This record gives sequence, structure tokens and C-alpha cells, in this order.
Amino acid sequence: MNQPRNRIVFRKQYIVDSRIQFRLLAIVLVSAVANILIFSGYLAYLIYNFNSNLNLMTTVPSNEKMQLITFAKSMLREIYFISSALSLMIVFYVIAYSNRFAGPVFSMTRTLKDHLAGKTDRRIRIRKNDYFQELAMVINQVLDKHEGLMKEKAGKTVEDLSSSSKQSEDKN
Repeated sequence: MNQPRNRIVFRKQYIVDSRIQFRLLAIVLVSAVANILIFSGYLAYLIYNFNSNLNLMTTVPSNEKMQLITFAKSMLREIYFISSALSLMIVFYVIAYSNRFAGPVFSMTRTLKDHLAGKTDRRIRIRKNDYFQELAMVINQVLDKHEGLMKEKAGKTVEDLSSSSKQSEDKN
């Protein structure tokens, strides 16, 4: 009936509730992209002003001006590269992190649907670091109690049927 509690449970898939997980991912990515765009736009503005001000300066030799402009542009490329790498890391982190709450919700929903379908031996199993540990435990207790009540009711029904059949035989 009950699954062993000390068994390690591994999730087979990381996208278990795409609606929740992708919504969270979209929020995080929009925030990250907005920050990247604001930061890189400000940096581009600085480079543009730097370039304009550099052209106004007559005492700086032109080869040094070109070196400074090239350096500023390479900095901008590096920032875009680092931002892209960080964005990918954020995507993987959000998917893994969101799995800690989307996975238990998915498991609870599946177990309750199975219970409604008549598979009353199923229980909620979630990983040690997942959220909603207490909720899963309470739902499992409710399912255990419900299963016990159903067995008790089934036992009484069998007893009632056997006693009523004996009474009908006695009358004949």
C-alpha cells in the first residue's frame, strides 16, 4: 500500500507543468533581457558620446582615438557574449528551480486523479528538496484514511449482504 519513505525519487522530466514553468521562465527572461538592453544601451550611449567627444579633442593623436574606440567596441561585444551566457545559465536554473514546486504540484494532481479513477494504492512521492512536503504528507494521510474507510465500508457491505442472504434463506 504505502511506498517506502526512504526511497530516493528522481524526476524523469524537468518540464512537468509547462504552463507554470514557462510563465516563470518568461518573467525571469524578460527581466534579464530588459536589464541587458538598458545596460548595453547605456554603454552604447557612453561609447557614442565618448566617440563624439574624442573627435572634438585635437590634442589626442588619431591612432590613439582609434585604439580607444576599438577597445570600447570590443568591451561591448564581450558584454553581449557574457550576457548571452548568463541568460542561458538563467534559463537552466529557472527550469531546475521551478521543478521544485511544479513537480510536486504535478505529482499531487496526478495522484489525486489516479485516486478518483480507482487506483487507490497510489501515493504522492516527492523529492527531499521539493516544496510542499507538508501538503504532500497531509494529502497522503487523507488518502490513507479514505482508503481505510472504503475498505471498512466494503467489509460492512459484504457482512450486510451475507446476513441478509442468511435471513432470506431462513425465511424459506
